[in-house]
Amino acid sequence: MIKLSNVQLNRLTQGNFSDRMALLLHKHYADDLPDPADPELQKFVQTQSEVARSHGFSKEREVATYILAAWILGADFDTAMPAVAECLASTTLSSEQKADWLEIYTITLLDVLSAK
Repeated sequence: MIKLSNVQLNRLTQGNFSDRMALLLHKHYADDLPDPADPELQKFVQTQSEVARSHGFSKEREVATYILAAWILGADFDTAMPAVAECLASTTLSSEQKADWLEIYTITLLDVLSAK
């Protein structure tokens, strides 16, 4: 029987997730992303995955929500937007609640901006 360490398992899972996230971004933002295998896109996904995990996100959906928000709002949105920074620093919200809030915040912000 083959045994994988947690580090090895995380690398395998992360690689698959990173590829799927790059494809998702490419699918929805093809005009900006001509190739889902682009090294800059892969680096963005990897970097934002790490930042998401540093904010306590561990589930795939939570990390994906964070990466999408970073793509839409900018890579430094977690520190540049006070409301986001406050939410992410909250000790009373679970990671799932933070991801839900982040999704609603991003959608609401886009709705407000598109109405102008």
